[in-house]
Amino acid sequence: MSRVSKNTVAALAGALLVGCFANEARADGLTSRKTRYASPQHFALEVRFSPYTPQIDEEPGLTSKPYETTFGTMPRVMFAGEFDWQAIRIPHLGTLGPGVGLGYTNMSETARLIRDNTPSGDETSLDIWQTFAVAVLRADVLWRDFGVPFVPYVKGGLGLGLWRSGNTGGTAEANTPTGKVSGKGYSFGSHVALGLAFALDFLDRGASVNIDQAVGINNTYFYFEYYFSNLNGIGQSNALRVGANTWAMGLTFEF
Repeated sequence: MSRVSKNTVAALAGALLVGCFANEARADGLTSRKTRYASPQHFALEVRFSPYTPQIDEEPGLTSKPYETTFGTMPRVMFAGEFDWQAIRIPHLGTLGPGVGLGYTNMSETARLIRDNTPSGDETSLDIWQTFAVAVLRADVLWRDFGVPFVPYVKGGLGLGLWRSGNTGGTAEANTPTGKVSGKGYSFGSHVALGLAFALDFLDRGASVNIDQAVGINNTYFYFEYYFSNLNGIGQSNALRVGANTWAMGLTFEF
């Protein structure tokens, strides 16, 4: 009985060792397969959302807060997308290339009467389209060379904010000493972002390989960034400050 037990224990231990080596070899094989048979990678597509409060009330010289008075203090949601061309790969660092983005947000509230601040029968709204063109550096060396699933990145460039103020009758208008002024316009500025992405492929390398082979998506990331959209009117005399400094989160697909 003693000899049988020892043989049984030895066999079980051998099976466990073989299983461990097999699992390790399988993981290494998936990593090698991912690197070896990965489809070409040239682009990145991002989708995101962020809380958004335009900097209208930060205009120098204002003695009141027109935006807060009209729409309150609750941030609205900016939904946005970005498309990047990863034009250059810098060995053992990452990718560098241009990107363009487009976002949209809307705020609306019941207008109030000037005489007593009571609600009127009219609705007032503000639409903002945020666009930008940036250079993007993604430092994916940790993920590609060492298997650490984090990719820091930085973006910088120019932005443009298109805006429209409206009411129930359409685009709002204001009477000024020089005539009527339409409630729509644009504001130039800068756009800078700092972020960190987590490679979701790390959670299931096998599924990552299959997705790449099926539809050509090399990597999928969840990311968090903080951006500075200072749309305060570069080269403009009376631009409406429709930019915001805020955070964003979303998904990135590299292909």
